[in-house]
Amino acid sequence: MASTLSFRTSRKRARHFQDHGADFGAITAEEYEEMASTFLENGLQINCEEYTRLRDRARLRFNLITEEFGILSSDGYIRTYYIPNPLTHHGEPINYDYYLNCANR
Repeated sequence: MASTLSFRTSRKRARHFQDHGADFGAITAEEYEEMASTFLENGLQINCEEYTRLRDRARLRFNLITEEFGILSSDGYIRTYYIPNPLTHHGEPINYDYYLNCANR
């Protein structure tokens, strides 16, 4: 299946792949983008939560089981996709709290 969602630029895709591709075992930036697209575009799974942030209308999605986290901009570009780490990405005790905090920013 071809990716329909993308990062705004190939440079952003490359940077996010470098930072987060290993979280998913992605071999290439394109494969990582495909995974992000699938996560953010497919219907909401039973183990996922989604919130549209009021200030910028970005859509945030969090998988309660795998702890995948992604943000889709209001104009349809992937902003980020990764598995947060409480020790390096944020100071919250658990990743779900991080997701809630991001949703309310």
